[in-house]
Amino acid sequence: MKADLQKQDLGGEGFSLLEVIVVLALVSVAMVPLFQMQNTLSQSSRRALDQTMVSQALQTTLNHFENVNIAEQPVGQLTLSETTINWSATLVESHQRPSGLYEQNPAPEVRLYSVQLNMADNTGRQLFSDEFNMVGWAVRGDGGR
Repeated sequence: MKADLQKQDLGGEGFSLLEVIVVLALVSVAMVPLFQMQNTLSQSSRRALDQTMVSQALQTTLNHFENVNIAEQPVGQLTLSETTINWSATLVESHQRPSGLYEQNPAPEVRLYSVQLNMADNTGRQLFSDEFNMVGWAVRGDGGR
């Protein structure tokens, strides 16, 4: 009688070990794309943060360059909270005296410089690099002659 009760208790209820293994395999296969998507989202988020940081740093740099005479400061560094910006300028075209504007002393010398700009984060990782032209000037006391 006891053996009959045990057979009745086990009769068709619950999951077999094989069914559990099959379900776990299916769930694990379904989880792989989710983990890959999480990794992709994490990388995209990091790139977006980097681009935001670069954009803000470039805006600050442009504001800084409004007050820089590249002829007087051809090499420099601007340190921000999370980035460091280095620049170096080389003379592209020698001075050109503006005609008719400054006949008396002092006459400015206008020069065209090629500026190399590099931006790195605090770990030294390169975030941005660009080259652009910028005008610099110097005042000469001899009337530009």
